[in-house]
Amino acid sequence: MPLATLGATIAALVEVTALGGADKDTNEPVAAMALISTLGVLTRDHDGDLPAVRVPEPLLLRAARLIENTADLVHHGCPLPPDVAEDVRPHLQKTLREDAARLRALIPDTGGRSGSGLWAVPDDPS
Repeated sequence: MPLATLGATIAALVEVTALGGADKDTNEPVAAMALISTLGVLTRDHDGDLPAVRVPEPLLLRAARLIENTADLVHHGCPLPPDVAEDVRPHLQKTLREDAARLRALIPDTGGRSGSGLWAVPDDPS
């Protein structure tokens, strides 16, 4: 996962936790916080000379699903946090969808990846 995508994913997962109670599913904020924690550990353990962090494919899928679900909630009018203006809603929804799409783009379609199927590492990252 490129470092810029990692940062965007963490920011999106923070939004998931902030909006997580909107559909009364108390598991989504907990799952988002667990993913944030795991991403932190993976970042800590990555080789600082590499421009990307190795991330398990299931983590990418789960994060994308949580972020997409939150974008849907925002689209359907869930309550926003008190400090977020209503006119931000379209931008928030668009950004969350873009973040989820960026994660899904990291998952190879045909299995053209290095190493175990658990890791989403395209053979040609360019």
